[in-house]
Amino acid sequence: MSNFNVTSINVTPNFPYTGTWYNLMDNSTLNVTSTTDPITIEAGGFRVYGNQPSALNTESFNALRFVNLSPNPATDYFTINNAMSKVLVYSMTGQLVKSYHDKVKGDVYSTSDLKSGVYLVKVFDADHNEKTLKLIKQ
Repeated sequence: MSNFNVTSINVTPNFPYTGTWYNLMDNSTLNVTSTTDPITIEAGGFRVYGNQPSALNTESFNALRFVNLSPNPATDYFTINNAMSKVLVYSMTGQLVKSYHDKVKGDVYSTSDLKSGVYLVKVFDADHNEKTLKLIKQ
């Protein structure tokens, strides 16, 4: 439901049944006692109603779900398949051994000065989302 007018209007929603409906834009609830009771929508406003609360929220969204590094195992370098604002490489003892800032997709991260072993690579995107990846250095 939407209002493209410059003044508030009453809209007949024609809900399929009565009960609790959820505005999926802000998860506010609407108790529907009559499926044809009008709803007032402000100028330029809109509503999207569903019979269950929205499961789409930023807390459960994993923005870095598909970010990975390759090659792994690495010998001299690795790349990350997305742009990163910060990349930190830690030894398994938790010591920060390398850091990179403001890298674009496809940039090369040198590992030639690292000893063979397993490292943790913590990546951060521009929105400060973070993910930790495992790197094996040959």
